[in-house]
Amino acid sequence: EVVDRMTEVLARIVHAVSMGGNMVVNFGPQPDGDFRPEEKKIADFIGKWMKKNSECIYGCDYAGWEKQDWGYYTRKSNQVYMVVFNPPYSGQLTVKTPKGITITTAKTLTGEQTQVTETTRNDIGKVLYVTSPIMKQAVKAINTAIGRWIKNFIMFFYLSINSTNHSSLTR
Repeated sequence: EVVDRMTEVLARIVHAVSMGGNMVVNFGPQPDGDFRPEEKKIADFIGKWMKKNSECIYGCDYAGWEKQDWGYYTRKSNQVYMVVFNPPYSGQLTVKTPKGITITTAKTLTGEQTQVTETTRNDIGKVLYVTSPIMKQAVKAINTAIGRWIKNFIMFFYLSINSTNHSSLTR
């Protein structure tokens, strides 16, 4: 359906950026020169989403952090963005940072502070949990919601970082 396709196209765009690439969404006109209604809906959805959340896409690149099941990382300078397509039922996002990375700030794109708890540290890096009231509300809503709404719930966080290991922020 169109709703599923909108989220799928958006996820592919974010995935491409998270890998240091870009993506062209190819809509072709019909014989009468107009676009299909489904394509118009997808383009409208992506446009509205980009207007609100472009910070985690435009000018961003590969973050170099291990991919997690909840979504994707993108990076711009010392900001690492977390685009969450699949919020975990625990309400905690697992974040595995490379060695030499320190999280100095963790917020939602709307500016809400989030809690970061370090759980493990080793020679490779750290394992952190990121939680926030909005994440807990989302999980509660997901547990009580049905159908498509679950598939279309997307959240955004950004982490400001200090790095003593600059190679961890480049390819």
